[in-house]
Amino acid sequence: MRQTLAVLLSATVIVGLYQPAHATDPTALDILTLRLYLSPSEVLQLLRAQGINEAKMWITPPACPATAPDACTNAIAAFIRDGRILVQFTDAPGAGGRRVVYRIAYTIIARGPTDTALVRGDAIDHYGPPSSISTTAWCAELDAATATCPADRPALRLAPTPGAAALMTLSDDGLTAQVRR
Repeated sequence: MRQTLAVLLSATVIVGLYQPAHATDPTALDILTLRLYLSPSEVLQLLRAQGINEAKMWITPPACPATAPDACTNAIAAFIRDGRILVQFTDAPGAGGRRVVYRIAYTIIARGPTDTALVRGDAIDHYGPPSSISTTAWCAELDAATATCPADRPALRLAPTPGAAALMTLSDDGLTAQVRR
């Protein structure tokens, strides 16, 4: 009887500690209201709505006019209150040259040694439990072999980075692979 009770207690503890992966659709997530698949003009409009003016933004290539960015913008960078953001674009597959966001990289500047843990906690509070606990990433489904978010699928990743509290990246790197094919 004691053996059965010990086995049941062990199983209960193990099941209680097991945290199943949480599927999250990264295409529904945003960083500072910016989402995947937006056009350059939509990104500029959202940044301006947050009070980020052209003096704090850089469009690449520089010859790409801010008045008509949708045809030629490769990236938009901006300094914001607590860091910097880099939004990268690629041609949307089958869209006749329409440029869309495939990566948003938000570097959050540290103000102290505990900022990394605070940023991680805030991200979990905002986005919910990560799909991959080991890499602090949110995605629709994990790679079965590695228990991490696949590199070629949409995902939100949070990682510590030297000289900053964290680097938060929302990306669909699969878009660039489709364009290269």
